[in-house]
Amino acid sequence: MSLLKIYHKWTRKVQPKMEPPFAATLRLSFSLIQQEYHSFISANALKNRPIDDISLDQVSLNQDKKWKALFLFAYNQSNDSVLLEFPTLNKLLSKHPEIQLMFFSTLESGKHIPPHEGRNIAVHRLQLGIDIQHPESTELKVENVRVQLKEGELFVFDDTFEHEAKNDGPTDRTVLIIDYEKSYPVPFSILQKKYLSRIANSSYIQDAVKRW
Repeated sequence: MSLLKIYHKWTRKVQPKMEPPFAATLRLSFSLIQQEYHSFISANALKNRPIDDISLDQVSLNQDKKWKALFLFAYNQSNDSVLLEFPTLNKLLSKHPEIQLMFFSTLESGKHIPPHEGRNIAVHRLQLGIDIQHPESTELKVENVRVQLKEGELFVFDDTFEHEAKNDGPTDRTVLIIDYEKSYPVPFSILQKKYLSRIANSSYIQDAVKRW
């Protein structure tokens, strides 16, 4: 996969030029997604768990247990008991196979995720603001780009760049995170598929799926 890594290194940008094809659908469906999230959490608050309870790779980023996650989908594997409660997102997944990962990410008051870099060179990451009552007190920083995401707004970036997030507000900050395939030309798109398949079958993903 060294050729793919070289291509990624020379072409990556903090923000892609184009949003994913499903971005417009997310905006139009925002109210439904938000409503489905609040309905689920009000009845299943304990399912929103510290992210490092699910993905052990996040332990160093979540020593205070204030970063929580609710996983819906990861690399062709659905968290069916949860996903069925989100029909709007379930429909989106059925129409867009380029989506590789989908989960809700919650930062409790006072949480700061320190600077770190993602490892998946084959995807872009999208964040959609779901429950952000005090956007002026929150921030996502990717390299030198700073974003105070509001409810219904989305931001797309390459998370292999150094990034961090914080919530200095008095209430939780929740976003929907979606990782989706980058648009690579042939032959890099062929290498990309193999790379994603290897990730899907890795212990990193399989162990997390067992814990969600």
